[in-house]
Amino acid sequence: KRVEVFRLEGHRLAVKALVYCSASKAIASGGLDRDILIWDPKTGGKMGRLIGHTCPVSDIQYLEATDTIFSLDYKQAILIWDAVKQVLITRINTNEATVHGPAEPVAVIQTNLRRGHFVLFSKRPKIFKVTPPDRSSVAVLHRSRVVATLYNHAFHQ
Repeated sequence: KRVEVFRLEGHRLAVKALVYCSASKAIASGGLDRDILIWDPKTGGKMGRLIGHTCPVSDIQYLEATDTIFSLDYKQAILIWDAVKQVLITRINTNEATVHGPAEPVAVIQTNLRRGHFVLFSKRPKIFKVTPPDRSSVAVLHRSRVVATLYNHAFHQ
């Protein structure tokens, strides 16, 4: 017998990938609507939306060592997100040819929790080392309109 606790409602189209983010205690989901939604697993409430893919999301992975989310879309782009601040760190276009040879379509991404790696699976697996992001340099956008600012003369900021 299945018991439904709650529904995660917010995607406009089908969900293709789901991952639990243990350090930030959240669930990330992505799919055909190109967005990644962040959910509170206790309440089912939406905590955020990661916008940046230009086509549907096919896979999502989470790397606890760096608290980052990796998302792969159907155009072979991998977006790396800061799971805490919910901002884009970088974009990797894997469908472009590199100095190491022609482009190979990426089918799956996988993370190695202990070593801090992520792996791209195509004809040959490619392993990348991930270093923790410098969270101080990542800009945080305001959730609503800024109405006032102050200047601190003592600290010149």
